[in-house]
Amino acid sequence: MCVALAASTAFSVVACGGKSQESNNGGGSDAKKPASSENILKQLEGKEYDEQSDIVYNAVLGEYSAAYDEAKKITDNNDERFVKMAIAEAKLLESGVLLPLEGSGGGYRVTRIAPHSAPDIAWGLEADKAYQWLAIDGKGFVKPADVDEMRKKWNEMRGTGKYRDWQIKYMKDKGYKFKDEVSMLYSSEPKTWDCLGTSLQADTDAILNTIDPLVGYDVESQMVGKLAESWEESDDHLTYTFHLRKGLKWYDNQQREVGDVTADDFVAGMQHMLDVKGGLESLVADVIKNAKGYTNGDVVDFAEVGVKAVDDYTLEYTLEKPTPYFMSMLGYSVFLPMNREFYESKGGKFGQEYDNSAKDYKYGKSPDDIAYCGAFVIKSYTSKNSIIYEANKGYWDKKNQTVKKLNWKYTDGSDPTKMYKDATSGVVDSCAISQELIPVTKKDGNFDKYVSISQVTGTTFVGFYNLNRQSYVNFNDGKGLPSPKSDDDKTRTKAALLNNHFRNALNFSVDRTVYRAQRYGDDLAATALKNLYTGWNLVYTENEITANIGGKDVTFEAGTPYSKLVQAQLDADGFPVKVYDEKAENGAGSGEGYDGWYNVDNAKKELEAAIKELAAQGVDVDEKNPIYIDYPTASAPAYFKNQAMAYKQSVENALDKKVIVNVVETAVIDDWYYCGYYAEKGSDTNYDIYTFSGWGPDYGDPQTFLDTLLPAGNGYSTKSLGIF
Repeated sequence: MCVALAASTAFSVVACGGKSQESNNGGGSDAKKPASSENILKQLEGKEYDEQSDIVYNAVLGEYSAAYDEAKKITDNNDERFVKMAIAEAKLLESGVLLPLEGSGGGYRVTRIAPHSAPDIAWGLEADKAYQWLAIDGKGFVKPADVDEMRKKWNEMRGTGKYRDWQIKYMKDKGYKFKDEVSMLYSSEPKTWDCLGTSLQADTDAILNTIDPLVGYDVESQMVGKLAESWEESDDHLTYTFHLRKGLKWYDNQQREVGDVTADDFVAGMQHMLDVKGGLESLVADVIKNAKGYTNGDVVDFAEVGVKAVDDYTLEYTLEKPTPYFMSMLGYSVFLPMNREFYESKGGKFGQEYDNSAKDYKYGKSPDDIAYCGAFVIKSYTSKNSIIYEANKGYWDKKNQTVKKLNWKYTDGSDPTKMYKDATSGVVDSCAISQELIPVTKKDGNFDKYVSISQVTGTTFVGFYNLNRQSYVNFNDGKGLPSPKSDDDKTRTKAALLNNHFRNALNFSVDRTVYRAQRYGDDLAATALKNLYTGWNLVYTENEITANIGGKDVTFEAGTPYSKLVQAQLDADGFPVKVYDEKAENGAGSGEGYDGWYNVDNAKKELEAAIKELAAQGVDVDEKNPIYIDYPTASAPAYFKNQAMAYKQSVENALDKKVIVNVVETAVIDDWYYCGYYAEKGSDTNYDIYTFSGWGPDYGDPQTFLDTLLPAGNGYSTKSLGIF
């Protein structure tokens, strides 16, 4: 789901214990001590930035990378694959380069949108599509008791094909009346309207309702055909053939036909995506035959890439190797189609001739410059004001389309009270209820009557540490969010953040429950806390499996969630973090909803180990000589700054003021975007820790998260670590 934006859910309906890490790497691999920051710094001297990035990555994430390489080799046994992925994730967490914070959702909200009236699927784009929403009319909202009942019934009826009819009848019996126009808030302007040329959720969110994939999911989260009506998989699992629906059309945003939807549209879409190199190409690099070769220039003829239009309505993909999760990838933007003739009419070219800076290149520059084959077209767009969507008259599934008009209304989020007033007056149909709004909703009687808790999604927001910081002011303007640190402070911070013990000291020192409470209140403070990068239950073992964990055979029963596999390796390594709790959810077990990281004793032990190692390289750390950490934030909405202050207080108290957090704030939320979220390279990132972004799954396999930390600039999130 692209790189996620931490603010999205605010405005819309998104060697531990003092020991070095010398534990067994799982499967009998040799483990090694993390490289000392002194050795890393010496290697960096006189090197260019990209070479420095390689040095930092290998020193800090080398153990993770080696374990992950082993996991990706396994394509014929999902259970073995998931265990190996879990071992790699354990090594990632132990490296301390990031701190899992929270998921999207799990907060109070009022909404006129019925639950489970869109697919409840953790990956891809289908869960955010609005065309089948059941929206209620009037100024009231869906009542929390009805939300609970519909969620309960969905769990019971999932896969039967009967839930939708039950839901409609249930809501009518409860007195709800439906409407076909929905108004929502959005907070981040799209930078492009080219869905194949971006990896930012802020862009994709604005486009996803306008284009359909080959396959997707229904409201019971079962895979169904979308633009494809049927498909086959070869016996060797290397070839997938899709048969498209006939008679489908492309339209412009004035609802004029611009062409037929054909198999060639998917060939053109794939080539354009690889030409643009907008951050999506890594998803298919090792999946589609010769996709990597085409991207790096080893393959010049796109006909050699494994996507082929057999005829107008037959599409064939050829894979590099069996890919168990391939079908689950098809609902994401990387596999979306693009009408070749329309693209070329907007100045678009392919291959070595591609040049989006050409004077006649207009594709994706505005909603007028894209073609549509989804449920909606964009009727109008005014920057930082509104995006208006209307139903596509030629949509193939219009008989099931319940929403005929979507109104997106811009907010910068600075006034939550206005957002709530707009929701209660009917101007918009959903609003998050932050901590500061709880008293307001209780006073007007809406809290008990209408406030429900949104579901936690598969997205994980994290705190990224900048391991090789180059910028101390925003790259876009050279003045935004300047660091208050002296040159000496900058040097000392870099040495500290390259120390594994120091990073883990920070991670153990953050009371994430208090941090989250600033936004969601004490009652929901732990609801969406995440404890690992990948979703804790993204995958489950299919069969019983016995695996080598830390040099010992460990047996996992069928149906074991992913985070329990990770926990086994963490336990074997003696790393005191709880990413799976058997007792959570009334004994059902869970990997979220509690803080498995915060431990002041462990934080102090790790800091003392770091201080000893740093002193040996001439960096003294104590109360009079603290390490300064820059934490950028926006001052509005107030809960962003409150979270930053909670982080500061927690870290400084746990680490006895030997670490001081500089809260660097701005009243301009775009400044916050530009210090990290909009940065194209790690050298542009302007922070020591950044909590404003995360990652959502693109498909149903742990690789969708772990690939974001690939070496050599191939991992999207490595730039958030200040490298590549």
